[in-house]
Amino acid sequence: MRELTRSFRLYLAATLLLVGCSSSGGSSPTATAGAGAATKPPAVASPSAAASPSAVASPSASAVAQGQTVNMTDTYQFQPATLTVPRGTTVTWMNTGQQQHTVTDDPAKAANPADAQLPSGAQPWDSGFIDAGKTFTHTFDTPGAYTYFCMPHEALGMVARITVSG
Repeated sequence: MRELTRSFRLYLAATLLLVGCSSSGGSSPTATAGAGAATKPPAVASPSAAASPSAVASPSASAVAQGQTVNMTDTYQFQPATLTVPRGTTVTWMNTGQQQHTVTDDPAKAANPADAQLPSGAQPWDSGFIDAGKTFTHTFDTPGAYTYFCMPHEALGMVARITVSG
């Protein structure tokens, strides 16, 4: 219930932000959703247009104090495709498309070993299938370079990178 209330507050913040951008003549940001530090997709459905005003993804996004959001699209992309965050950052992946996607950094599951790179000491992870409008979060505690992919769309180039600074 607490997560649902938080999602509703984020939805309201996004609506106000989008209305403010529209009326001021600015471009409207991509709506995203923040989440806690869980490593599994949340059990509670979140609104498809929830947003955190400070976590709008852009092609060259940098870390935000609380976390960062990466969108998964039906054009087979993670947006942003590269991200640099400080150690301890929780990254949230939001499926903004209609197709199911995964967030996978497990070399044993990659068709191309270069698509799943982990720094020494980091544990592999796999979100499982993420439905439209749903999220997955992962907290990065091990500094280094991570290359991850979407299992059903790896061959289409749905691969991205995160660098975690010390």
